[in-house]
Formats: sequence, C-alpha cells, structure tokens
Amino acid sequence: MEQRIYFFHMNESRYAEYLQLCKGLGIETCIVPEQKHCLSIGHIAGIPGVSARAAEDADQRIGEEMLLLFGLDGRALDTFLAAVREAGIRPVALKAVVTPVNSRWSARRLFAELQKERSAMREL
Repeated sequence: MEQRIYFFHMNESRYAEYLQLCKGLGIETCIVPEQKHCLSIGHIAGIPGVSARAAEDADQRIGEEMLLLFGLDGRALDTFLAAVREAGIRPVALKAVVTPVNSRWSARRLFAELQKERSAMREL
C-alpha cells in the first residue's frame, strides 16, 4: 500500500519542509486545496468505491494546519514522527489516520472532531 500524507491549511514554506522530509522517507505528499475540504476523506485519499460526497460534514472552515495520514502502519508513523523531531520541524498539532469511520467524513468534519479531542485532552 502506498504511503501518503495530505496537508490542509499549510503555507508553501512549511509544506516544503515536510515535502523534503517525506521524500527521504518514501512517503508521497499532497496539499489539499480549500475547495476540496468538503469532500469525503476516503475520496481525497483515493480509496476505491468511496463517494466524493461526505456522509458527515461540518460548516466549520479548516482554520489551522492538519495532517491526514494514509497507508502508514505503526512503524512508518513512528518513523515519520521521529524524523520530524530530528529535523527540527515544528510539528502539526492536528493529525489523523484514515479509518473506515472517518473515511466517510468530510475533511471539515475531521477537523471539527480533532479540535474537540484536543479540547477534551486539555481539560484532563
């Protein structure tokens, strides 16, 4: 399975840092433009048979950086995160892997869910 990381709401200079790192790890990258944030995660990730129309959407705009990881197993994810730290790249706070559940959500819905999770963790 191919390994890809999708970047949301990231400027070109930040993306360039991640692009260089990902190339060295053999991970494909893609910036997802705002007009595609309403599409389903599964469609964005290129999963066959997943509708472009999201089953669950949110009116909320993606207002900060977010990563969507596809095809990375636990070891590859650990390697990627360690490489980010070693390269001194400022990490992205909101990250998710594609799952059967979130593959039907829009990117905006995923963003809203990640924000809720972050808020819940801060309250602990």
